[in-house]
Amino acid sequence: EQWAQLVREDAMLRAVVNGEVRSVGEDFYDEIILSCVSKTEKTAAVAIGSAMAKIDAEMCSRVGDLLIYRRLRALADAGRVAPQEAGGAPYWGVSVKRTC
Repeated sequence: EQWAQLVREDAMLRAVVNGEVRSVGEDFYDEIILSCVSKTEKTAAVAIGSAMAKIDAEMCSRVGDLLIYRRLRALADAGRVAPQEAGGAPYWGVSVKRTC
């Protein structure tokens, strides 16, 4: 029954919340991701690894690096982080810092 409900919701992302699988917005992990990006520039790979570890530790949940990178790009589009790209390189060639 729960899975049928999740299928009907057709959400882009699901997460374990309080021990239950729930449909969540794609921005669900954004605050944790932002907490791993400082005002001083660091590589996106470091921020992504820190976010993966923090999500695992705080939420007992596993999230892939590409999901976090995609959210970093969305946060950059929203002006909340500033990417410093090296010629369109993949995320290990990008540095990020917080703008707020």
